[in-house]
Amino acid sequence: FDLKKDGESTIFIIHIDSNYYLKYKPNKPFKDAHISTDCKNLIVNNFDNSFDFVDLKHKKKIYILIPLIYNNWLIKLPNSPYYMCSKDAGKMLHYVTPSLKVIGFEQLDPVYNRPDIVLDSIGKYFGNNDRGMIDEYRKSWEKRIDVLGLNKEKLGKGEIAVPNADIVGAGDISYENKDGKLTFKVSANDPKYIIQKFNIFINEVPVYGSSGISIANLKKQIWDTTITIPLSLGENKIQVSVMNELGLENFKYPTYVNYISKSTNEVSKTFYIGIGVDEFIQDEFKGKKTKLNYCVKDINDLGKTLKTGSNTSIQLFTNEQVTRENILGLKAYLQNHTSVNDRVIISCSSHGILDKKNNFYLATHDIDFHQPEKRGIAFEELENLLDSIPARKKLLLLDDCNSGENESLKNEKQVIPIKSLQDTNSLIASRAITKDYVVDTKSDFIKMNELFINVRNNTGSLIISAAGGQQSALEGEAVKINGTSLENGAFTYSILEYLNSNTNSPEKLTVNQLKNYVEDRVVEITNGRQQPTSRQETMEIDWNLR
Repeated sequence: FDLKKDGESTIFIIHIDSNYYLKYKPNKPFKDAHISTDCKNLIVNNFDNSFDFVDLKHKKKIYILIPLIYNNWLIKLPNSPYYMCSKDAGKMLHYVTPSLKVIGFEQLDPVYNRPDIVLDSIGKYFGNNDRGMIDEYRKSWEKRIDVLGLNKEKLGKGEIAVPNADIVGAGDISYENKDGKLTFKVSANDPKYIIQKFNIFINEVPVYGSSGISIANLKKQIWDTTITIPLSLGENKIQVSVMNELGLENFKYPTYVNYISKSTNEVSKTFYIGIGVDEFIQDEFKGKKTKLNYCVKDINDLGKTLKTGSNTSIQLFTNEQVTRENILGLKAYLQNHTSVNDRVIISCSSHGILDKKNNFYLATHDIDFHQPEKRGIAFEELENLLDSIPARKKLLLLDDCNSGENESLKNEKQVIPIKSLQDTNSLIASRAITKDYVVDTKSDFIKMNELFINVRNNTGSLIISAAGGQQSALEGEAVKINGTSLENGAFTYSILEYLNSNTNSPEKLTVNQLKNYVEDRVVEITNGRQQPTSRQETMEIDWNLR
């Protein structure tokens, strides 16, 4: 064959052996092109660094590949809204309306991120249409929609009908602000349904908490109000949210305002709270010792590393101090002592326990391992510590077994006896208590978490778990580096390693970089036995740890 360009837009391909002539004309200029070895497909490298994959027989574009940084990627079907992508690609992309309004990727990703549809379409051209894999991806997408509480039937057809909400006169709001507060009018309407509640988001944090403000009693489809909100130092990404009675939310178009303080005394403060338990009142459970070795050391080491002078508040709760009353009482402290510019970092190191419905509990000093729900602290209660507090930079670290997200079970028929499986909790020096039951590791829920980024973030926090929902968090002699056993949990060790890696340039230490580093490093040092996960994360916002 011969491959040529006619100007910048036409490719000629001559197949001499089969004695026929093809002409393919891309719809835009391109850098270069390559033909497959079987001469059936053409790969066109575009000037925007995307790649078009073309079926030459039908002269039809099959799909578009868009490479992204950090080995991320997106594959999109031509003339279609559907795509599939790597898990973190959504953090790098936005939707843009014809009027150039920006919509956060997280709002439409559950609708149009459809690996089942994309693979079904592509497979028709390559003759390897794997129905089993496509069906699995379809079930994983359906599970995602169920977890998010969305209408599967309507979204399956690509139907989007949401309320409308705007900041009135958003285009006239000055980008520069020196007052530290902003007053504006919000206008909302829904052509079909009653508006149930509203909220304001600043840098992806709900100003009125995860519940928002209910206006259901007004029974209105058209509504407006004027509000005043405090701004954080630096750039503020401001979004309005309204939700109708079906649970559908408007597209949250952002408005940006940069607050520059008139006062040099307005600084951010770091509140570090460490919660560590090595010793438990119930010192034996099912014939096994419950004592751990390095949980208290974990939180002490983190406190020493994060201590950066007078602008850091350190509170440590160890062993007998770790009770439900003491830990849940921290909510009032954070509400009364933090400001919008502050950072709150909470680190928890202890046993991680699952009850018979698969719900996670942090083990307190006085926990009953047979009934963790009585004295343990549920994940939702830990999450609630960061909800509705003034501070907008919030990080929760869980160095506990089973701390990743699990599917909550309605009944015990959804679990199988652990004795029929390899007991993954039997690893030496792990922060788990052996269970008599386990969820089938092939569940749609687990596959959903592997495929899709979690777009739910109730509190605007970053929450990183040391291990998956059915996985051990390792410590001490279970992990060795250059032949030396760790004297921390593998998760906390990796965090400390990151924090100490850039001591001369602390401005480079950010929460998103911490997340990425720890996710890779823990897998490396545990030889794949432990994989950290994010239970909540921000899509666009990042902040310095110091």
